[in-house]
Amino acid sequence: MQVIEPLDRAHEGGVPEPARPVGGVAPATWVAAAGLLVALAGFVLAQRASGAISGLTALWLVHAVGLPLVLAALRPRLPRLLIAATLVVAVAWPGYLVVQRIVDPPASQLAGHDGGVWVTRAAAEDVLHGRNPYAQTFDDDLPAEWLRISTGGEPFANPITTIYPYLPGAFLAVAPLAALPGGTDLGDPRVLMLATFALAMLLVARDRSPGWARVATLAASTGPLVAIHLAYGTNDTWSAALVVVAALLATRWPRTAALALGLAISVKFLVVLAVLPFGLWLWDRGGWAALRRWWPTPAFLLATCLPFLVAGPRAFLDDTLLFWAGANDRPFPTSGFGLPAVAPDVFQGPLLGLTTLLLALAGLAGAVLLVRRLPGHPGILPVATAVAMVGVLVPARTFQGNYLVAVAGLLATGWLVVGDRRGGAEPEGADRPDDAAADREVPAAT
Repeated sequence: MQVIEPLDRAHEGGVPEPARPVGGVAPATWVAAAGLLVALAGFVLAQRASGAISGLTALWLVHAVGLPLVLAALRPRLPRLLIAATLVVAVAWPGYLVVQRIVDPPASQLAGHDGGVWVTRAAAEDVLHGRNPYAQTFDDDLPAEWLRISTGGEPFANPITTIYPYLPGAFLAVAPLAALPGGTDLGDPRVLMLATFALAMLLVARDRSPGWARVATLAASTGPLVAIHLAYGTNDTWSAALVVVAALLATRWPRTAALALGLAISVKFLVVLAVLPFGLWLWDRGGWAALRRWWPTPAFLLATCLPFLVAGPRAFLDDTLLFWAGANDRPFPTSGFGLPAVAPDVFQGPLLGLTTLLLALAGLAGAVLLVRRLPGHPGILPVATAVAMVGVLVPARTFQGNYLVAVAGLLATGWLVVGDRRGGAEPEGADRPDDAAADREVPAAT
């Protein structure tokens, strides 16, 4: 019977062999210098950015790549008070913006929030009143400025006036809050989004990785790009946080983790790609016994989707499947950063189909490779999911900027994996969870 050994030698009581200097300079110095250069480049690019998305992405290089690289190079001893303070800042920044937008929403469409916030709350209210959201229209629920939207300066009727593009789990999760007194604010999906994000950050802060790795992950998980989109209410931050929760609870609370993954797929169907890396990781650790503990994922999806599929199969499939494939009556126009939008004359027809297939397979292969090569820490699962998603997004018709937020949130846990492998000194009395049961290796299938 094969047993998966922990990758981090520090966990085995040994000391990693120090790397040899390159050209008389220790590798850690090169890594720290690279981090500083990336941070400097991020600041410069942010100053010269022509749009909000490009500017926020440039700043992401500073706090999500540059700073973590410096921390990975130095591996400093960090007191638990500093880790706690980083956690508070990571959650308080987007939390303040979310509360502000809910209590005093701006009038502008782009400054207010995503239209999905309106329709998800409306769908939750429909269910509470015994109506099928997939058979309803949302013209009366959307503000006037959301009835028509535009891409590339071309206005068009907002498709979500007549469809609800997410799986039922998204609005069913919001329904209990919408049913409470004062549900106008509590029923806002951003309340649940913020709570999920805070839970994900708490799990990161209490992870078994060294303190510097947890601080690096917290820094990479928050910032202006995430804060603004979380306050805006896009489902990308919600789905990414749910995948992180599922990954970090995978060992200790597998059924709760499975529910989180099911909800993540409901919130953003593209997250269904996570099933491959999660399933492979679980199989390698415990075979069918480990996979069976994750029965809540398919059970949640079946229990939430089947009633609405039976009640109105055409409406359900049109909203949740055909819309995303661009095959319904009111498809979203081709736009964004995907190949069909960037080079429409080249990527169309059979060539686009072949390119889509090859890139999707490459993304899935990359996800499998990551899980196989770095199986120790579950933080690799969101990273592998991000790689699989990029393979599908690059050739997609509607690869919008908000998808970058989901990818960024998923990539952040890679620093936990780096910390798990590199190790690092921890202060006495560091606030770390009792992961004795979690760290106990599970025999793999023979």
